[in-house]
Amino acid sequence: MIFVIDTNVFISGFISESYPWRILDYFLDKRFTLALDDRIYIEYSTVLRRKKFGLKQTDIDTFLDFTASNSLFITPEKSDIKLTDPADLKFIETTMTAKADALITGNTKHFEPAKNIVPIFSPKEAWDKLLFNYIINHD
Repeated sequence: MIFVIDTNVFISGFISESYPWRILDYFLDKRFTLALDDRIYIEYSTVLRRKKFGLKQTDIDTFLDFTASNSLFITPEKSDIKLTDPADLKFIETTMTAKADALITGNTKHFEPAKNIVPIFSPKEAWDKLLFNYIINHD
Protein backbone atom coordinates (compact mmCIF):
# COMPACT_ATOMS: atom_id res chain seq x y z
CA MET A 1 0.00 0.00 0.00
CA ILE A 2 1.07 3.55 -0.71
CA PHE A 3 0.05 6.52 1.42
CA VAL A 4 0.69 10.22 1.50
CA ILE A 5 0.68 11.45 5.07
CA ASP A 6 0.01 14.99 6.21
CA THR A 7 2.58 16.44 8.58
CA ASN A 8 0.06 16.72 11.42
CA VAL A 9 -0.30 12.93 11.54
CA PHE A 10 3.40 12.41 12.16
CA ILE A 11 3.50 15.18 14.78
CA SER A 12 0.60 13.56 16.62
CA GLY A 13 2.33 10.19 16.29
CA PHE A 14 5.42 11.53 18.03
CA ILE A 15 3.43 13.20 20.81
CA SER A 16 0.91 10.56 21.93
CA GLU A 17 0.05 6.91 21.58
CA SER A 18 -2.96 7.21 19.30
CA TYR A 19 -3.97 6.25 15.77
CA PRO A 20 -1.27 8.53 14.33
CA TRP A 21 1.26 6.76 16.59
CA ARG A 22 0.12 3.40 15.16
CA ILE A 23 0.52 4.73 11.62
CA LEU A 24 3.99 6.10 12.42
CA ASP A 25 4.92 2.72 13.92
CA TYR A 26 3.70 0.85 10.81
CA PHE A 27 5.68 3.22 8.59
CA LEU A 28 8.83 2.63 10.63
CA ASP A 29 8.17 -1.13 10.36
CA LYS A 30 7.98 -0.72 6.56
CA ARG A 31 4.43 -2.08 6.44
CA PHE A 32 3.46 0.45 3.76
CA THR A 33 5.19 2.84 1.39
CA LEU A 34 5.17 6.56 2.04
CA ALA A 35 4.97 8.72 -1.08
CA LEU A 36 6.14 12.31 -0.86
CA ASP A 37 7.87 15.06 -2.73
CA ASP A 38 10.60 17.50 -1.72
CA ARG A 39 8.06 20.06 -0.49
CA ILE A 40 6.47 17.56 1.89
CA TYR A 41 9.86 16.37 3.16
CA ILE A 42 10.92 19.96 3.84
CA GLU A 43 7.64 20.59 5.67
CA TYR A 44 8.19 17.48 7.82
CA SER A 45 11.68 18.70 8.68
CA THR A 46 10.63 22.27 9.43
CA VAL A 47 7.51 21.51 11.45
CA LEU A 48 8.93 18.62 13.49
CA ARG A 49 11.79 20.89 14.60
CA ARG A 50 9.47 23.52 16.08
CA LYS A 51 10.32 24.01 19.74
CA LYS A 52 6.64 23.98 20.76
CA PHE A 53 6.43 20.24 20.09
CA GLY A 54 9.38 19.45 22.35
CA LEU A 55 10.64 16.59 20.19
CA LYS A 56 14.17 15.30 20.63
CA GLN A 57 16.55 16.32 17.87
CA THR A 58 17.89 12.77 17.62
CA ASP A 59 14.36 11.37 17.15
CA ILE A 60 13.65 13.91 14.43
CA ASP A 61 16.94 13.20 12.66
CA THR A 62 16.38 9.44 12.84
CA PHE A 63 12.85 9.80 11.46
CA LEU A 64 13.96 12.11 8.63
CA ASP A 65 16.88 9.85 7.68
CA PHE A 66 14.56 6.83 7.65
CA THR A 67 11.99 8.75 5.61
CA ALA A 68 14.59 9.89 3.08
CA SER A 69 15.85 6.33 2.63
CA ASN A 70 12.56 4.43 2.70
CA SER A 71 10.02 6.57 0.85
CA LEU A 72 8.88 6.93 -2.70
CA PHE A 73 9.95 10.42 -3.78
CA ILE A 74 8.06 11.68 -6.79
CA THR A 75 7.72 14.81 -8.87
CA PRO A 76 4.01 15.51 -8.70
CA GLU A 77 1.90 16.83 -11.52
CA LYS A 78 0.34 20.23 -10.80
CA SER A 79 -3.33 20.48 -9.95
CA ASP A 80 -5.73 23.40 -9.97
CA ILE A 81 -7.91 22.17 -7.10
CA LYS A 82 -8.80 25.09 -4.84
CA LEU A 83 -8.12 24.35 -1.18
CA THR A 84 -8.60 26.67 1.78
CA ASP A 85 -4.84 26.55 2.34
CA PRO A 86 -3.01 26.45 -1.01
CA ALA A 87 0.07 25.05 0.80
CA ASP A 88 -1.89 21.81 1.30
CA LEU A 89 -2.14 21.27 -2.44
CA LYS A 90 1.22 19.45 -2.44
CA PHE A 91 -0.40 16.57 -0.55
CA ILE A 92 -3.19 16.21 -3.12
CA GLU A 93 -0.79 16.51 -6.06
CA THR A 94 1.48 13.87 -4.57
CA THR A 95 -1.42 11.53 -3.80
CA MET A 96 -2.73 11.85 -7.35
CA THR A 97 0.63 11.42 -9.09
CA ALA A 98 1.74 8.50 -6.91
CA LYS A 99 -1.67 6.85 -7.37
CA ALA A 100 -1.57 6.41 -3.61
CA ASP A 101 -4.20 4.40 -1.79
CA ALA A 102 -5.02 7.42 0.37
CA LEU A 103 -4.02 10.73 1.84
CA ILE A 104 -4.05 10.43 5.63
CA THR A 105 -4.62 13.71 7.46
CA GLY A 106 -5.85 14.97 10.78
CA ASN A 107 -7.55 17.82 8.91
CA THR A 108 -9.90 16.10 6.47
CA LYS A 109 -12.07 19.24 6.20
CA HIS A 110 -9.12 21.16 4.73
CA PHE A 111 -9.16 18.73 1.80
CA GLU A 112 -12.93 18.67 1.22
CA PRO A 113 -12.69 19.99 -2.39
CA ALA A 114 -10.53 16.98 -3.33
CA LYS A 115 -12.55 14.22 -1.66
CA ASN A 116 -14.00 13.02 -4.96
CA ILE A 117 -10.58 12.99 -6.62
CA VAL A 118 -8.42 11.13 -4.10
CA PRO A 119 -9.27 8.97 -1.06
CA ILE A 120 -8.85 11.07 2.09
CA PHE A 121 -8.92 9.48 5.53
CA SER A 122 -8.41 10.56 9.11
CA PRO A 123 -5.83 8.46 10.98
CA LYS A 124 -8.60 6.44 12.68
CA GLU A 125 -10.41 5.85 9.37
CA ALA A 126 -7.14 4.82 7.70
CA TRP A 127 -6.38 2.43 10.53
CA ASP A 128 -9.87 0.92 10.62
CA LYS A 129 -10.56 0.75 6.88
CA LEU A 130 -7.13 0.24 5.33
CA LEU A 131 -4.20 -0.60 7.55
CA PHE A 132 -5.58 -2.94 10.19
CA ASN A 133 -7.40 -5.31 7.84
CA TYR A 134 -4.72 -5.16 5.15
CA ILE A 135 -1.88 -5.94 7.55
CA ILE A 136 -3.83 -8.74 9.28
CA ASN A 137 -4.49 -10.38 5.91
CA HIS A 138 -0.94 -9.95 4.58
CA ASP A 139 1.30 -10.78 7.54
